[in-house]
Amino acid sequence: METRANHVWVGAVTLVLLAMLAAFIIWLARLGQGDQNEYDIFFKQSVSGLAKGSQVNFAGVPVGQVSDIVLWD
Repeated sequence: METRANHVWVGAVTLVLLAMLAAFIIWLARLGQGDQNEYDIFFKQSVSGLAKGSQVNFAGVPVGQVSDIVLWD
C-alpha cells in the first residue's frame, strides 16, 4: 500500500510541476511583447516629412512608429 501512495504523490507533484512550467513558458512568451498602446494625434499644421512607418522618438529614444496617416476636414 505504501508504494501505491508514493506513486500517487509522485504523479501529483509531476502534474503540478508541469502546470507551473506551462505557466512560466506562457509568461516568458508575453514578456517580450511589452505594453502596446495606440494613440490618435491631431495636428493643425503641416506634418511634412512624416510617413507611414516613420520612427517616433521621445527624448531621443525610439518608442514606436507611425502606423497610419489620415487627412480629416
